[in-house]
Amino acid sequence: MNFYRLKMVVNLNRPEVVSLDRRAVVSLNRSQVVNLIGFCIILKKEDGYSLFADGVYDKMYFANETDFFNVEFPTEKHFLKEASGNVTGYSRTLNGLPQPSLIKVLNPAALTRDENFFAIIGWTFLENKNYEEAIKYLKRGMEVYPNSLMMEMNLAHSYLFKNDYATALKIYKAHLNETVTTDIKWQDMIKSDFVFFKNNQFDKSGMDKILAGLKLEIPEGF
Repeated sequence: MNFYRLKMVVNLNRPEVVSLDRRAVVSLNRSQVVNLIGFCIILKKEDGYSLFADGVYDKMYFANETDFFNVEFPTEKHFLKEASGNVTGYSRTLNGLPQPSLIKVLNPAALTRDENFFAIIGWTFLENKNYEEAIKYLKRGMEVYPNSLMMEMNLAHSYLFKNDYATALKIYKAHLNETVTTDIKWQDMIKSDFVFFKNNQFDKSGMDKILAGLKLEIPEGF
């Protein structure tokens, strides 16, 4: 496990994100959900669909094509659809009592949330190799929180794995001698993240180029 972040990698089926009501945020364009406390992801796995939230992967059991439940998250859930059949979110009940519905967000650029919200969603898309969505949320996060080096690092990673080497290198170089937090240097985070990516089967060739371009030592475990 990386000391600087809590990270988990899954093979996600191209998630796209997120919508909002008073108490919940959801992304359900094919796969996904985020709530205000943390985030959840609905993803397709070999044995069916699972819902990830609060560090737990929980299998989804379907009564029909729109109704499902989980063991760890006991609300009964019902996908909401518009007339064309597109999913717009889902409703929830617990012991017969309605809970707040989750509604799809169409435009990340309209979101105004705290820094952790954008950082977590951006990292989640990045580690699940959905670089397009990661970039959308991290760029929006940087608009709202322009001094967030953590998000800018993840934005650089997203560009790197999207094969935009030049943009990634420019970001990495811009902060090479800076400190992300009081005890984490920018260079050390690059190395730590690269070890994490390598151990989770990300393409290593771009990382090799970045380390060489920045003249950084090869980190232990890489």
